[in-house]
Amino acid sequence: MKYTVKFLQIARYDLTGIRAYLSQFYPGTAGRFLTELRKQVELLKTNPLICEQYHDDPFYRSMVVGDYLVFYHVDDGNRVIEIHRILHGSRDIRRYI
Repeated sequence: MKYTVKFLQIARYDLTGIRAYLSQFYPGTAGRFLTELRKQVELLKTNPLICEQYHDDPFYRSMVVGDYLVFYHVDDGNRVIEIHRILHGSRDIRRYI
């Protein structure tokens, strides 16, 4: 049985900012990133433990998509994957998690 993916509001804000930022450079960059993100999230639906736990906070797992890290939590009881944050890898991650 597949898991359901839920993007928390803050993750949606992250995506809006990423889309706006990437759109400044090349027209297709934001679209390519979002396509790759969707593809990777689809993999999580059938294998939510594919990514390792985040070393600074084992509540989260982290998935790499391009230059970004997707932080998510697996709720096995409800079969839900909650996407909490999507942050550029160069950021001070501890500050935002």
